[in-house]
Amino acid sequence: MFKRIAFISVIVGLLLFFIFSELQKYQTFDEAMAESLQGETNIEYVTVDSYSSYPTRESGSEQIEKEIDDLFNNLSRIELKESTDYYLDDILYHIHVYTTTEVNEGYTSHNSFIIRLGEDGVQMNGNRYELRDDSNPVEILEGWLSQNEIELKPFEE
Repeated sequence: MFKRIAFISVIVGLLLFFIFSELQKYQTFDEAMAESLQGETNIEYVTVDSYSSYPTRESGSEQIEKEIDDLFNNLSRIELKESTDYYLDDILYHIHVYTTTEVNEGYTSHNSFIIRLGEDGVQMNGNRYELRDDSNPVEILEGWLSQNEIELKPFEE
């Protein structure tokens, strides 16, 4: 009887562990981006590059300093699932995020990271994320660019 209870306890424990570890892969865009931001970090500006077929850049923006919070507020609603099996093969945009962090009084650290966007996924922090909802990060970015009248200029070869 004791062996049966112990066996069932082990099985239940393993199932709970598996379920918990799978649930840890689910997060919002905001939570995934927080992994790139260190403590009290300020986003200074972003640049956006578009791709006709990755890795060939088609066009890019100047430094964008206005309305950045609106972009990330709109993207923050996207629900993601981290996946090692998923490959983002339709990268349409790179958002280069440039940040500053005050490390000590009077001393600032400057960092940057890239967010890669496709219609069905996102890649950042070296992690790949599948979309869990009907959100389209490309449409969100393009809407923000249009709303703020930000034009991407073609790259010259």
